[in-house]
Amino acid sequence: MNTYWLSFVVRDQANRDERYRDLIAAVESCRQGTYWNETTSFIVFESGYDIDAVADALAHTLRVDLDIFLLHQVGFKTARIWGAVTDGDIYNLMPHLVLKTD
Repeated sequence: MNTYWLSFVVRDQANRDERYRDLIAAVESCRQGTYWNETTSFIVFESGYDIDAVADALAHTLRVDLDIFLLHQVGFKTARIWGAVTDGDIYNLMPHLVLKTD
């Protein structure tokens, strides 16, 4: 079982509520076990899926030109970022980060 944390922004444009609901549904479909989401736009969850499968499920719910997510596998230098990222400092802070383009 893998533990992931997910940080995300769903921009307030173009059917935002639907995209937000779809993102949460994608996390629910990937999670298998403990789940924590008490803070805004940050979720920690367990899943039997690998990081790319989770990232693919999340990416299908959002708009690449508006939204962003950062997914990190806890305990490993394994992370994916996706979406409308404009601040490249994240790559200096997390040199193991991979831009998900699919």
